[in-house]
Order: sequence, then structure tokens, then C-alpha cells
Amino acid sequence: MTGRTVPHVLSTAVFVVLAIAHAAWAENDRRIVLASNVRVRAAASSGASIVATLPLGAEVTALEQTSLRGPWSRVRTNDGTEGWVQRRLTTPFDPERRAQIVEPIVVARLPDKPALEGGRARINQDFEARVQLVDLIARTESALTDREAQARFGWYRLRAIEFLLVAVPEIPPRTEFPPEPYQSWLRKYQGEAYYYSPGGLWAMQQWYLHHTFETYRGTAAADEIAWVLAMHSARGECEGDVV
Repeated sequence: MTGRTVPHVLSTAVFVVLAIAHAAWAENDRRIVLASNVRVRAAASSGASIVATLPLGAEVTALEQTSLRGPWSRVRTNDGTEGWVQRRLTTPFDPERRAQIVEPIVVARLPDKPALEGGRARINQDFEARVQLVDLIARTESALTDREAQARFGWYRLRAIEFLLVAVPEIPPRTEFPPEPYQSWLRKYQGEAYYYSPGGLWAMQQWYLHHTFETYRGTAAADEIAWVLAMHSARGECEGDVV
């Protein structure tokens, strides 16, 4: 009797330990989305129905994966939606290391100045992807407590908005805004952006640039922010725009 009971007890204990370990893994395996418009599917297949779409920087909890190195993870979003995403489109996330994890994601998506000066045709990300980049930077900036890190993200925010505004077309005649998808974003941020009609382009308001500079004056990123401010001021001075 004892010989049959001990293995049974041991197997039960192993099962309980594994269940606890799995629950702890699921609870602690926080991940962040590395791409824009990531599809959450009903099953671990690219042909399964889409149950949700996640923006760049969305935080999820991984519940399981198809194998130890499998291409799919079952995740739960912050609103409770569950489904499967390609694991390569996420990376481990620790809120205590927010700046260190998010910063490389942001920097990899910001174009250098020559790419911006090359015009719309040289930048491949669509408008929605640029909106998601701005949103991720703004969320991260507001969540940080270290001022130097906040300042860097303040600079990234200005660069990302500049990157976004280059993609907005000119205003059609007798209208206030271009059509969707641009109109909704411009209406939401019309205090921060304006249409520079002599150049036929959108730009950031001077007060918005000054406010960012004053907020982070004295930080290591202040000079970079000042440079963005100077470039936008120079546009008005050279071409006669008064703001």
C-alpha cells in the first residue's frame, strides 16, 4: 500500500509545483509589442481570425507559447482580451526598466535629419505607425521619474512629431484640415501644430517647442531640444512667418 501511495503523492506534488511555476511565469512574463498594428489572433496561426490589433509599445502578459522556442505566444492585453501573437513581435518588459527597454525601440524608428529633409517619399512608415510612435514616447515620458531620461524622451517626442508632420499632406482648398487619417490627429493636437501656408507644410507651434525646452533646461538633452527649436524658428525668420 505504501509503495503505491508514495509515487501517487510525489506525482501530485510535482503537478502542484509545475502548476504554481506556470502561474508565476504567466503572471511575471510581461512583454512589450515591438511593431505597430500587431494582430492578435484566435489561434496560433496566421490564418486564424483577428480578435484585436495592438499598437507599438502595448504591454501584454504572455500566458503560454507553442513550444520552448515557438513562434507564437498566447497573451492577455490590459483590457483582458486573450489571443495569439507572433512571439518575435514582442520582447520581455520590466516596468522598473522602462526607459532602458523602450528607448532602443524608439530610437530604431526615428529617422535621421537627412531622411526627414528628403521629403515624404524617403520615409516608409505609414501615418498610423508614426502616430503610435508619438504616443509611445509621450506615455513613456510621462511615466518616467528620472529627469535626464524624461528629457531624452522629450527630445524624441519632438523628433517623432516632426517625423509625423512631414507625412501630412497640404490642406485642400477651402478646407481647414486634410482628410482622414490625418484630420483626427490634427484636430486633437491643433494647439501644438499649425499649417505653414507659405511652405505648404505642417509644423510645431513655437510655444510648444519653447515649453519643452524650458521643461528640460539644464539637462544633457537640452542642447538637442534647443536645436529643434532653432530650426523651427529659422524657418519663420527666413520665410517671413510670424508666430
